[in-house]
Amino acid sequence: MSISHTLESLHHRYFTVKGHIQSGKTRFIIETSRSLLALGLDVVVIVRNNRADREQLLDRLGAPDKRIRIALGNHSSITAVRETLKQPFALFLDEVDAVDSGTEAKKTVAIAEIKALAYCCFGVSGTVMDVIAKERVMPDTLIQIPIPPAYKGIVNNKITMKTLPSSSRFAGKTGDDLFQTMDLTGFLGEYLKKETPRLCLFTITDCILPCENAQETITHLYPTVATIVYNGNGILFRKGEERRHYAHTPLSMVLQRLKDEGHQTLLIFAGELAGRGLSFVSRDRGWHLTDQVLLVSKGTDEPELMQRIRLCGVYDDDWPLTLYSTEATLTDLRKACFRQEEYIEAVSTGDGAQTAREIVEALEMSRKKFTSRKMVKDSTATMAVQKTSKEVGWSTEIYGIVSKEVKETSKDDAILRDIHRLLSGKASKEATFLALLSPTSIYSKNELIDLLGRANYLQPASMFRAVTSPTETWGKRYFEEADGGYRIRPCLVTGWQ
Repeated sequence: MSISHTLESLHHRYFTVKGHIQSGKTRFIIETSRSLLALGLDVVVIVRNNRADREQLLDRLGAPDKRIRIALGNHSSITAVRETLKQPFALFLDEVDAVDSGTEAKKTVAIAEIKALAYCCFGVSGTVMDVIAKERVMPDTLIQIPIPPAYKGIVNNKITMKTLPSSSRFAGKTGDDLFQTMDLTGFLGEYLKKETPRLCLFTITDCILPCENAQETITHLYPTVATIVYNGNGILFRKGEERRHYAHTPLSMVLQRLKDEGHQTLLIFAGELAGRGLSFVSRDRGWHLTDQVLLVSKGTDEPELMQRIRLCGVYDDDWPLTLYSTEATLTDLRKACFRQEEYIEAVSTGDGAQTAREIVEALEMSRKKFTSRKMVKDSTATMAVQKTSKEVGWSTEIYGIVSKEVKETSKDDAILRDIHRLLSGKASKEATFLALLSPTSIYSKNELIDLLGRANYLQPASMFRAVTSPTETWGKRYFEEADGGYRIRPCLVTGWQ
């Protein structure tokens, strides 16, 4: 992205840069940095206090430039970089709501001092409610990174969500067994039947030992399946009797090596390191996550919940992406993502004389769109948001919210339960017909009649009227008209998942 401002117009300005999770924020930092260098400014980038974040950014930068300095988000690293500065510089705070947050006195002071010295600042993140609450963000200083055409994420509904049993829980203790905190045996039994390539990330604990124990068990149960455990000690690869430890090799290089070796399925267990800022892609970007299993603690705030989704990304392929979690967590995730988008839209189209915070605090929002989780990370970043029982703003259908009354009494729910039962139970004409269907395809009348005949219905033409009739003669109307044909009604598609 190029900077269209003159150097003078940037002075003492704070820009909030909002991009979707893994949608090109690092590219923005790199390209904008080059534009600022051309204007005569040096560049300082502060990343999280995590060496993997710095290594990933250095890898993306390519050839080093002495005028671009990267500091970890701690007092000593920031101070060391600040002492090398001899001329005006632009400051980038990557993952700003995590970096410029908290009560750690030394770091807070160091960041405040370097912000005060900067010619201009850019706070960059996919979760920006903290910034709106703490900084003077104006509509004209809010930069939204456009969604790339190949982006797959939550907000553009390019990720399929599947529910885990409600008994599944986050493993928060060192002694937890991942085969007990969720039905890992049952999950792997089904998952490993899938076509390859499949790369599945398990973010279900922040503890190292449960990940290593799970890897050990899987190595014995499935000796032909490759696994890695990724944590602060490096990357541990296991497959049967084979064992390798990469202490300092970047994740992208390890994934590239495994891809080049011809591995097809890879199970990745990672904890806190697998949060914001880290991409699980090979160096040539030809390998990326296809699935993620996510479990979080009840105390996880909304920004961290959204940032935990490492499945999102810009991918030039048609690999399907699937996110597995409990229904409660998936509901919270959708609410957090879409509510932030609704607030951002209000700011970007709001009164230019008002701050983003003033716009957000004046906007009425349906109570149904909120979760019980904290909307911001920093305890000092509070906002008096307006909750109402009225249906205002974006439709709750966009959020995927269905009232409990409708959910409990809906006939469609009964049909969904029957679909699940039929597809997993004994053979019958109805089960055979359902198994022949693709839930995303559009069928002509003759094609459906043919499928009904293949399912051994003696009068397939009559059955066609039953499964497509608005009067629901059969009691189970599976189809709706679409583009001159018939498709499974959207509310029933999950029955085939």
